[in-house]
Amino acid sequence: MSALTLAFFPLLYFFAFLYYTDVGSTFMVLLMYCLHMDKRDWFASFIGALAVLFRQTNIVWVFFVAVQCAMPHIIASAHDARMIQSEAPIRFSLTTLGQLQELLEGTCLLLFTPKKVFQLVFLVLKDCFGYLIVASSFVVFVVYNQGVVVGDRSAHQVVMHPSQILYFSAFCLAWGAPYALARLEPFFETIKRHWIAAAITLTLMVGIVQSYTMAHPYLLADNRHYTFYLWRKIIMSQWTPTALVPVYFFASFCLLYSIRRSDLAFKVAYPICLILNVMPQYLLEFRYFVIPFMFYRLQVRPQSWMKLIAELILFQIVNIVTLCLFIYYPFTWPQNPGEHQRFMW
Repeated sequence: MSALTLAFFPLLYFFAFLYYTDVGSTFMVLLMYCLHMDKRDWFASFIGALAVLFRQTNIVWVFFVAVQCAMPHIIASAHDARMIQSEAPIRFSLTTLGQLQELLEGTCLLLFTPKKVFQLVFLVLKDCFGYLIVASSFVVFVVYNQGVVVGDRSAHQVVMHPSQILYFSAFCLAWGAPYALARLEPFFETIKRHWIAAAITLTLMVGIVQSYTMAHPYLLADNRHYTFYLWRKIIMSQWTPTALVPVYFFASFCLLYSIRRSDLAFKVAYPICLILNVMPQYLLEFRYFVIPFMFYRLQVRPQSWMKLIAELILFQIVNIVTLCLFIYYPFTWPQNPGEHQRFMW
């Protein structure tokens, strides 16, 4: 049922009818991940190369899958080193910080046994060599192309834009609205237990919003897209962007809460790849959020059919509205009289 619901995810559903790379790009990345889960990493790396041909930024998700492939070997080797060399009794923690601590301790102990290090390197290279070929080819492309961008480089500048992470969190909250109510109780409990960390996080978010709220010229000039109205009517409304910080805070909590039960490799790699994929983007564009959203949504475990049905209804309502606006309500720009423009994502 979750797969059926995601098949109607509005951004992918809409662009399936148009000549855009989003559907093909997302398909290749998810197929790569699926093949990795089936332990077919050489085939997965080949699909990863095709994913990069669809969109250059997909190299980040090739790295993500490569980490998923390598991490079990690293964790197993670190665990063995800790078991063999540590004199203190081993206590296994189920928290993410506890798992990271054990991994770090085991890795440090592993460095004192060169034979084990070489064995680990061999195992990682054996499984991940295909991904390394893709990464090496990408480096050659970047050097030859003198950059990542193909096309108009002035419109695709790499910038420091941490607000994109906040926008992405709110994006996930909006599409995951049927699951958000169940997050309220653990949200307030977490704030009560860790109120100092919560206050620091809120302060940091306020600083990000005040210092890094910036708009790409395309966002301000093109009124055919949802983001144009979202920016003018909500993000830059009379309340000022700071008023949205509590929404970003709750949305970020929901995002982290949903991946809390994922394996350690996912919890380590996903935030890193999310930042690498989203934060350098100057333009606020929902299509950039599709692949990281899919990986996030795959970690959400629906507890009832009602929530899945509510999610499907939400998707279908947005699909119907967007398609109706696109088909039945064209408009013209004063500078291009007689040329119809159509509202779209």
